[in-house]
Order: sequence, then C-alpha cells, then structure tokens
Amino acid sequence: MAHAIKPRRRTAGLEALVLQAITTLGIFVGILAAIAAVADWIAVARRITPLEYAAKPTATLAIGFLAVAAAPGNLRGTVIVAFSLCLVGDILLMLAKDRFVSGLAAFLLGHAAFVAVFVQIGLVEIGSTQSTLSIATVAVLVATVASRIVPHAYRLDSKIGWAVAVYALTIFGMFVAAVGTGQPALGIGAFVFMVSDALIGFRRFSRLAKPGNVAIMVLYHSALTLLAFGIAQ
Repeated sequence: MAHAIKPRRRTAGLEALVLQAITTLGIFVGILAAIAAVADWIAVARRITPLEYAAKPTATLAIGFLAVAAAPGNLRGTVIVAFSLCLVGDILLMLAKDRFVSGLAAFLLGHAAFVAVFVQIGLVEIGSTQSTLSIATVAVLVATVASRIVPHAYRLDSKIGWAVAVYALTIFGMFVAAVGTGQPALGIGAFVFMVSDALIGFRRFSRLAKPGNVAIMVLYHSALTLLAFGIAQ
C-alpha cells in the first residue's frame, strides 16, 4: 500500500513544480511585456530608434506568448497566427524604408486570424439587442472616420485608397466577431485596436490635427493585452 502511495505523491509533487514553473514564467513574461511596452512609448516619444526596434516587437511577442499560453488548446494554432502577423506588421511599419502597404497587409491578415479565433470561441451573442446596438453604433463611427481617411489615401494613390478601405472593413469585421463572442475584453480590445488604427490613418492621410505616435502605441498595446486576456477566458 505504501509503495502505491509514494508514486502518487511524487506525481503530485512534480505537477506542483511544473505549475509553479509555468506561473513563474508567466509572471516574468508579463513583466517583460510591460517593460517593453513602456520602453517603446519612451522610444517613440524621444525618437530613440534603436530602443524602438528592440522594444516594439518584444512587447508584441511577450503579449502574444501570454495569449498562446493561456488559450485553450483548440485555439492556440490560430492565436499563434494572429499574433505572429501582428509582429510582422510591427516590424514592417517601423522600418526606415516605407513599407506601409506590406504592414497593412500583415495586420489585415492578422485581423482575419482574430476573426477565426472568435468564431472558434463561439459567436453566441450575435443578434442580441446589446450586440446589435454596439455594432450599429461603431458602424456609424467607422463610416465617419473612413470618409475622412479613405478619400485622401485614394488621392495619394488609388491602390492605397482601396487597401485602406478593405482594411477598414476587415477590422470592423473583427470588432463584430469580437462583440459576438459576448466577452467584454474581446469587444473592448477590438474597439481599442480600431481607434489605434484610425489614429494611424489620420496621422498619415488626413489634413486634420495629427495624433501623437505615443497615443497610438499605448492604444495598440492596450488592445493586444485586452485581446490576450479575453482569449484566456
């Protein structure tokens, strides 16, 4: 009897050690994500390019790692794709050479991957009164913002104009799917992502007052964090 109990105790002890190690790693990566995000904000504010090149992808990578680690097993593959595409978009958009269209394409595919994640979670709230009101309200906002950005982008380059229009529809689709899950963190995260991208659009294409890059990055990292938290629920 004693011999039967000892292996069980050893197994339980090993499981406890593994759990403790995973928890410790999660805390470490969470701290790394926070430090990298703040470092990126400072780098953007003070135009410290080498620091931005290191901090920006590190923050996205760390947040993505936490999302993948906390996601249910059936979601992990799609979550990896979504955050990896965001990472690619980050790198393309911060390079000295203008790779706006390539970065836009990477993020567009990333949003499509997030839609796939939300569909896997389940669009249980699609059609409910609350989700319908939220979607309708944001649809008006998206249309208003797009009307300020897309024409300027089109005049600059017709292909870029069409790309921005398709991107706006795609990220709105991500918001619809996020709201459809019924998880507040996902809906808010998708909305904050849209606001961040709208500010990029205003900064690049609109003649209105230019929003600051720091605000864009704070919103972007907040959006990724909210999406990671929602996926983990």
